Parts: sequence; C-alpha cells; structure tokens
Amino acid sequence: VPDTSGKMQEWARSMMLRTSMKAVVECNRSMMSTDFRGELASIRLPTLLIHGEEDRTVPVEQATLARDIIPNNDLALFKKCGHYPMYEKPNQYLKALGLIFP
Repeated sequence: VPDTSGKMQEWARSMMLRTSMKAVVECNRSMMSTDFRGELASIRLPTLLIHGEEDRTVPVEQATLARDIIPNNDLALFKKCGHYPMYEKPNQYLKALGLIFP
C-alpha cells in the first residue's frame, strides 16, 4: 500500500526475515487449500469483521464473502488500508471495536 509508513514496512520486513521460508510456504499452502465456509456459517456470536480495502494478502472479496455467510456480523472496511488495519489505521480500528465493546 503506497501510504504504508516506513515503520510498518520495517516491522513487516523484520517479521518475514525471522520466519523460515518453509513455514511461510506451508502456512500459505494450508490457508489456500482449506475451505472455511462451512465453519463460518456455524458462528453464532455477534462478529466484527475488520478489513483493509487494499489488502494484498487477503482480497477484500474474502471479507465480503465472510460477511455474506456469517450471521449477525458487521463489516468495517478501511479505505487506503492493507493487511494490518490495527497498525495502519489505529484510530479507525479502535472506533470500529467500539461497535462491539461500547
């Protein structure tokens, strides 16, 4: 995301450098080959979905799919935000949390 801060970029880079390539590949393989739609439909508690519209790791379509499957949910989509809304948009993130923790 073009406006991601240098600090955020450095944090992500350092996290990736501490992780083995095998672990990254296996984790991604597992996530890409698992269909969670059945589990999503079974969620019965109020659910808050928070997603960055410019997330390059998990496409926004996945968030809207989850929204359409999970009953009793709210989807907070953050503009100009990537994969880490809690770091990229902390004030907006905390405001969204106020939807379920007033």
